[in-house]
Amino acid sequence: MPYLGQFSGAARVREARREQLRSASPLPVPSEATPAPEPSSSRHTPTDQGSEELRGTGPNGRFRVQSRAAFLTWSKLRDEPTSGLVARYEAFCRDRPNHWATLAVVERHDPEEPSFDPDRPLHVHALTISQERKGGWNTQNARFWDFEGNHPNILQKELRDGPGGNPARDAFNYLWKHVGEEGEEVDDLMAGDLMLERLEEILVKGRGGKRSRQQAELEDGEEIVGSRTREEFYQTYKRLRPLDMTKSWNSIRAYAEYTYKADAGLLPAIPVDLEEPEYQEHIDQADRWFAQEVRPKGPGMRHRILVIEGETGTGKTAYARSKGSHSRMCNVWNVAALSEDADIWILDDMVSTNGKYSLKALSQYEADFTGRYQRVKTMKVRPTVILGNSRAAITKCWSDIEGEEGEAWVARNVEWVYSGGRPFFVFP
Repeated sequence: MPYLGQFSGAARVREARREQLRSASPLPVPSEATPAPEPSSSRHTPTDQGSEELRGTGPNGRFRVQSRAAFLTWSKLRDEPTSGLVARYEAFCRDRPNHWATLAVVERHDPEEPSFDPDRPLHVHALTISQERKGGWNTQNARFWDFEGNHPNILQKELRDGPGGNPARDAFNYLWKHVGEEGEEVDDLMAGDLMLERLEEILVKGRGGKRSRQQAELEDGEEIVGSRTREEFYQTYKRLRPLDMTKSWNSIRAYAEYTYKADAGLLPAIPVDLEEPEYQEHIDQADRWFAQEVRPKGPGMRHRILVIEGETGTGKTAYARSKGSHSRMCNVWNVAALSEDADIWILDDMVSTNGKYSLKALSQYEADFTGRYQRVKTMKVRPTVILGNSRAAITKCWSDIEGEEGEAWVARNVEWVYSGGRPFFVFP
């Protein structure tokens, strides 16, 4: 009979009844010979309310394990409790086969150790992890994991990274060293199929298994701004930050319109599926200019200008537009029609009454152009092709070429191709 002098009144009676119940109904101890019973109470079953808060005891100092990951160690066992462990995990996983990931290994004690007991030579480690974010172990049964009357050492492992690394990953690596990559070590894999790749999928970042707010914003933001198209941007935003689509729509739309705006001045090459004429000296001369000025010269280099003078209907424009991506102005000077990403700029049949332009600016690496409302726009100049019906009509549009000095500048910086009435293609 235990001493109950320190209790008084009803407390003494309650304590005496508890002692009688403990003596009459000892808790069952699963073993190799007795398969582990299926859990019948929420006191020791995995629940969706589990947390990753590390607690070795519950309220009033009672035993409690509540964690997504537990690292168990049984020391000095007589037999390998393989079937008992498997039965225990199967009992938990009967209706949810993918809920738990487990790895258990047997470590045999060194006979040379001073504390070696030949009757109990085994040491067993097990790591068991809930694969569900909101699941976990939740038990208040202190003997739930006992084998052969041996109570394991229980360490609850967090899945987040800490200053010293990741506790769950460290536990896995400790177990795996006893198995070896090819199972070559003397110590064996006993139960479970948890592998490092699966473990890395389970591990989560941030406090309590969740990402911190700052980390979530950085990771989601990186994926959002990495979208290649406007449609992909909106879809990614909707998937990762759906509420922001309603709260910050104006800002989101403004960013998308600015980032993914279409370059109206950038036009693709237009191939021409027609044969070239037999006489093509004018074509060869123009081709040499394209070979020398467009592809080999990158940003930061000045370009000579190509002028093609020929009659209407000879295919000048089709020829120029087939040579690569381009920007095209027709008749009217319009800076908005120019793109710095185009291979070439095409000025087609410009009319002097609609404004003149600086020919010298079109030979520079970078120049200031006057656009709408007299607004000045600085642009990287692309190799320029000027098309016209006559020399007089072409030169009349130039604002800075006059006299002998101007003609000398044109001779040095302009490749003038006179095609006259000769076509660039054989038209049907």
